[in-house]
Amino acid sequence: MSNMFLPTILPIGARMARRNGQWAKKSLASGSHSSKIDLNECRLYILGKMIGQWLLHYQIRKRLGAGGQATAYLARDTRLDRTVVLKLLDPKMAGDETSRKRFLREARLAATLDHPNVCTVHEINEASGHHFIVMQYVDGETLKSLLVRKRLPVETVLTIALQVADGLAAAHRAGIVHRDVKTGNIIITQSGRPVILDFGLAKALPTARITDLDVTQADSAGKPFGTASYMSPEQARTDSVIDAHSDVFSFGIVLYEMLTGKKAFAGKNAIEVMHAILHDEPRPIREFVPDIDPEIERIVFRTLRKNPKDRYPSAVELLEELLVAATRLGIRDMAAVQALAPITRKRGLGKQLLQSAIDVLQSAASLMDSLISGKTRSSVPSEGQGTSQATASPSKTVTKLSLAILPLKNIIKNPEYEYFGVGLADTLITELAVVGDLIVRPLRTVFKYENQQIDPLAVGQEMGVDVVLDGSFQVAGGKLRATLRLFDIRTGEDIWTERFDHPLEDLFTLQDQVAQRIIEGLRIHLTDYEREQLKASPAGAVAAYDYYIRARYLFEKAHVPQDLRVAIDLFRRAIEMDRQFVPAYSGLAKTHFILRAVGERDPEWFAEAEAACREAIRLNPHFAESYSALANVYLERGRKLEAYEQLQTALKLAPHDLEALLGLGWFYRWSGLLDKAVRCYKTAIKIDPGYWRAYWGLAMTYGYLGHLDEAERLTNHFLTKINPQHPPLRFMQGDIWFHQGKYDQARRIGELMKQAAPDVAFGAVLLAKVYSVQRQADKANRELERVTRFGGVPGEYFYWRAQIYALQGKPDQALEYFQKSIQMGNENYLWFERDQTLDNLRADPQFIELMNGLHERWLEYQRVY
Repeated sequence: MSNMFLPTILPIGARMARRNGQWAKKSLASGSHSSKIDLNECRLYILGKMIGQWLLHYQIRKRLGAGGQATAYLARDTRLDRTVVLKLLDPKMAGDETSRKRFLREARLAATLDHPNVCTVHEINEASGHHFIVMQYVDGETLKSLLVRKRLPVETVLTIALQVADGLAAAHRAGIVHRDVKTGNIIITQSGRPVILDFGLAKALPTARITDLDVTQADSAGKPFGTASYMSPEQARTDSVIDAHSDVFSFGIVLYEMLTGKKAFAGKNAIEVMHAILHDEPRPIREFVPDIDPEIERIVFRTLRKNPKDRYPSAVELLEELLVAATRLGIRDMAAVQALAPITRKRGLGKQLLQSAIDVLQSAASLMDSLISGKTRSSVPSEGQGTSQATASPSKTVTKLSLAILPLKNIIKNPEYEYFGVGLADTLITELAVVGDLIVRPLRTVFKYENQQIDPLAVGQEMGVDVVLDGSFQVAGGKLRATLRLFDIRTGEDIWTERFDHPLEDLFTLQDQVAQRIIEGLRIHLTDYEREQLKASPAGAVAAYDYYIRARYLFEKAHVPQDLRVAIDLFRRAIEMDRQFVPAYSGLAKTHFILRAVGERDPEWFAEAEAACREAIRLNPHFAESYSALANVYLERGRKLEAYEQLQTALKLAPHDLEALLGLGWFYRWSGLLDKAVRCYKTAIKIDPGYWRAYWGLAMTYGYLGHLDEAERLTNHFLTKINPQHPPLRFMQGDIWFHQGKYDQARRIGELMKQAAPDVAFGAVLLAKVYSVQRQADKANRELERVTRFGGVPGEYFYWRAQIYALQGKPDQALEYFQKSIQMGNENYLWFERDQTLDNLRADPQFIELMNGLHERWLEYQRVY
């Protein structure tokens, strides 16, 4: 190890000696650093122990990820009160003078860029032996991640392409070459804007080896530079001159991947990929997108020519041609057109074309916003409407179809197999959840059609879907026969009608065959990931499956805790029959959570639920339900930030996972990000217009925003149209009336709930509030005793108890439970600031201190989430 590296290592070494004992003590005492200190171990230690540390005025909050040259951290800029990203240069490179100078030179050059589609470099600095770059924090999803979970419509591809090309063009005009353009370096923000990351940094950060397809390589030392799958031929040849032509080629690979869902150049390893880049031609785009516009395909293939002179000279010229093509096709991106205005005049495209483009192209925000939420225009219907859409573009736009799978009718009415009709529908719904371009209505939305003679056209129109699957089954002689029909609501015609015969012990083959026929009938193009997940659909022993679908049947129809307890027992039996049956584990965890939410007190539930989720994830890390179930467990236990990570994973695996959407709404609601919570709950209601948790969350959030009339309307809709006796929504109705000052009406709801659901705490909470405000202390205390006997989500129940004590003028108890609620993750600063039940506490120093802390965290949540 060179002496240049010692200043970085030695300050850490003393801490390592204190924490890790003899290893570091012996190493440092020996004086032979190169022989005693393992370089990689030191590097991992240095970069892995940064959380909570300070570099100048930056406090490091979270590790975001690491590459071959740097490690990225989320940090707080305390001087300017903003969230930023710190990229810490690898100590091995910081120790090389040439590498460090090149790093500083290129980073300074990148910092001169000021463009909405380019990540801003704020500062380059050094502190405590660490060389680092301070960059803009961009909140969103990488294009790489987006392409894993869904195939993009041509319109969306061009919308992204225009903006990315605009950012590259700005860099090329400034003489800056990216050298590592790839899907992993393009992020789509929450508002739908693509932003290019790491401008100039790749060129400045050399490394010495090639390992795999996603490894960034070196430059002038005679080694390739860039990411193998996105290299230009000149990078693969290690040419001495790498200029804007190279970025054009790499961006062409990105364009090809966005359009086809495939890499332009493939291979088993980096060497094979580079050989393909040098010698092979990509397959025509029309093989994957038959009606691709020929002009778009021509533009992409010009970017991928082997000779740099045959490509566009830079992204400036590429942007011009993309603009012309997009204008002709009616693709809308006003921002890119306006940014192009001075270029088009310079290049002689003329006023007429420019004005025509500006007239035709409008903001892409709505399209990209819908992309981020997992849908294209009109992909989630409003009530009574389907999801089909027409497009003016001659290119085909992939839209999401909505499908309702109805419970199959039991023809011979064998009571032993009564649950099969619902169970088979449920397993198909679960299996098809991984298909990003298909919105499948949840099981509870179709329960009312169980064993009913129905007209599929009328049902489809009532549910607002494009396609309905219905049919019947019969079991005899150990065999199952299912006769199914896939019906297109848009045309009023059958897509197919088929009969499936299978032995009872081979139900999983039946399930897989039906799912495959649905995909084929709807002509849905699956991504490689979706195809793999459908092949790996959860299976299990037939006896386990039998218990499982009985449990699911009860879970979905349950209205009282007793049904949920029976469902838990059935899920446990399914697991006993087959320890590998993943859906049973997540079903067990979800049922525990719902039972706890309605007031069950079982101290063992959390341990069993978390263990079930973790086992499900271990058995199948691609089953979204397991992550959303684990997130709910974490939310209930106050582990909110861990829950958020699980929810993000679930939604990447299954973009329409209802429980994940509801969990995300819960996270936003408890973080005071109420507008985001509203969007989550509204999306959930569109997917499942009858699910009580979506109405509960949305009504509660409206109340927090002060929109009590809207909350009342929503609650009344559920109670009149869906379920008039549902305890949580009855409580919500009473709580809204309480906050409107309608105490007598709220009291009557509490009394009715106490009679109808005596083992649920909602009625007691409502009565305790009303009696407290009416100064009937004895009655309020009796109801409060009942509240303490029941369970529930602590973050909610602790807050309700704080409200009750505050109304009774008991500040010590109120503050105790207010603080407990906060500790359990309920940090809804906006509501706490507005809630009049807490007015007796507002002058208390402890309350003021708690609120100040909540305000700081609320500001941080706004920046980070």
